Amino acid sequence: MAQTHTKLSTTRSAQKQRVRKRRQKKIAKIFRFISVALCVLFLTAYLHGMTTIEHKTLPSILTLVAIPMFVGLQLEVQRSLRIPLRGVVKRTVYATVWSYILIFYIAGRLENTADTTSVYAVLLQYSPILIVCMFAFLILIEAWGKFRLELTEGTLLLQALVLSYFLYTVRLFENIHALKLLGCVFLAIFVLYILLHAFSSRVLSRQGKLIVSIVSSCTTLMLSILYVVRYAVEVSDSINQPSLNIMALPAVYIVAKSFIFGICLMYIMKNIGMIFGYLPDKGESMRAYKVRLGTLSSEHIERISNYQLPRTDALLCIVLSGALFASSSVYHVVSPDFAIVTALFAIPLILNIKTSLANKL
Repeated sequence: MAQTHTKLSTTRSAQKQRVRKRRQKKIAKIFRFISVALCVLFLTAYLHGMTTIEHKTLPSILTLVAIPMFVGLQLEVQRSLRIPLRGVVKRTVYATVWSYILIFYIAGRLENTADTTSVYAVLLQYSPILIVCMFAFLILIEAWGKFRLELTEGTLLLQALVLSYFLYTVRLFENIHALKLLGCVFLAIFVLYILLHAFSSRVLSRQGKLIVSIVSSCTTLMLSILYVVRYAVEVSDSINQPSLNIMALPAVYIVAKSFIFGICLMYIMKNIGMIFGYLPDKGESMRAYKVRLGTLSSEHIERISNYQLPRTDALLCIVLSGALFASSSVYHVVSPDFAIVTALFAIPLILNIKTSLANKL
């Protein structure tokens, strides 16, 4: 009788826990719906308020850029690290304080070469962007080990295709000389190596994972520099326009690119750290340098997944990216940088949807 009573009490407690979890899930869904609704209302009010900037100045444009960038950064931080709202507010305050300390420090260092008042004025105009970047930097320092950049065969294949198209857009294959020829050979070896592993069942060795991870980080950094340069040119062009209509296509592109850049900001900073981490620090001993190199190399190796991409998915990735790049370079439907960003975001989403539908069927 005692054992039966114990089993019944255990079953009842398990049922209560299941009911409690269901309620928590429902409450979480309600809060998510409310959060999305508030974000939509905020975005609508934001777009309405920025519909026409009659007297356009650099701070107004940078504020227009910084807000969607910060929203994209917050979404990625919550998706990866799930920091509570109190922690987000606290880190935002820290980022703001450190940004203004950095501004005053730079202005103080330049006081002998320029007018200090003008330097302060110029630097304060860039404070919204600096606060967003400082927030990402503080988060990355705090959660360096938790924030992982996992790479699969699909991601590497897509990066190889994007890298090839990027080098085509910058006309690397024209006016070939010795240095360009060396770059083309290196690119061909890298792309063929990735294609070989995408269509075969071979698993990358540890040395292969290390090399591929470093090349992937360099590719990401190169594409990020391209994105930032063209993005800065578009923002500069918008400042020179007589008025900024947020419903116009260039302005919508700027807002969308700011949001995407905010999502990618953590990954850009992480890749920068994983590349320049191989450089020795000033005054660092050889033993400490070797230990740090070993740790960094292990991080590069461990982020490469052993997941084997299905051949149909690899072929679909090549076809979709080829169609997207052809629409940009041949038919000029979209710009090259928009085609690259769309390929990096849309094709993995399409492949995931295909896989989930195939599993359900």
